[in-house]
Amino acid sequence: GTRDPLLDDTRRLEKALAFRGLTDRAFTALVRYGQRAPATPKASEGRSPQGPFELTAPKAELEVGLKYLVMLPVDYHPSQRRPLLLALHGMNADASAAMQLWATAALKRGWIVAALECVIGKGKGYMSTPDERGLGLRTVADCMRRFAVDPSRVYVAGHSMGGHMTWDLALTYPDRFAAAAPFTGCVNGVSSNYVPNSFHVPLYCVSGERDAQITKGNRLVNEDLKRQKRPMIYVEYVGRGHEGFGEEIPKVIEWMAGKAKPRFPKDVDFVSADMETSQCCWLGMTDNQTKKQ
Repeated sequence: GTRDPLLDDTRRLEKALAFRGLTDRAFTALVRYGQRAPATPKASEGRSPQGPFELTAPKAELEVGLKYLVMLPVDYHPSQRRPLLLALHGMNADASAAMQLWATAALKRGWIVAALECVIGKGKGYMSTPDERGLGLRTVADCMRRFAVDPSRVYVAGHSMGGHMTWDLALTYPDRFAAAAPFTGCVNGVSSNYVPNSFHVPLYCVSGERDAQITKGNRLVNEDLKRQKRPMIYVEYVGRGHEGFGEEIPKVIEWMAGKAKPRFPKDVDFVSADMETSQCCWLGMTDNQTKKQ
């Protein structure tokens, strides 16, 4: 049969450690530390070593498999953890469009960029469902499994449908993201009850004055957060509508670069309506507590 190189390495390490008198416990810990993570994808012919690479994951508890694009900074090495930006596309766009919008500014900072292919809402719009949120969370988890990601510096941003999803992910799971930037999207669905959760995730929201319905919603959230003394950065372009606002993206990336998630925050202020979102940081709720709310 074929030889397992990992098994060979393990046996050689076992002999060396036994010779040096290390305990079984120390040996086990070292072997676990040295187990190989998934290999960094190789660039195909004619493609930059940075990517974009198309990555997939099989169906899990969701009805659909996961597919996303990823780009790596030119000096990426698995020994150095990097910030991760999750980029989300609009209803009639795709992961490539989101990558084109966000990758240039983020890669200049040395970040990893992952652009989700949101197959659930494509052509239909964002429904604010657990499956849609699950795709976003699984993309982040898969990137963290494959690449050296700094868990304290995971960011999310998106346009239109992706803007709605950015709001939803940031407010529903505020302990997962260090900052969020929804463009031409507004709070809707479940997350409309979770605006107080912005206590944990800084927000940078961009709208166009003529994008009437979305801008109206964002103005209301902005005023609400001002009253709570939790102001977000709100940028509204006068005389413009439902657009990409590409000139704002470098400013957003620069702003995000100064944000990092504390590992153990002293205070947790968290709102939840169901067991899907029953935990934030070190605070969790039981089923009985959720029902009483």
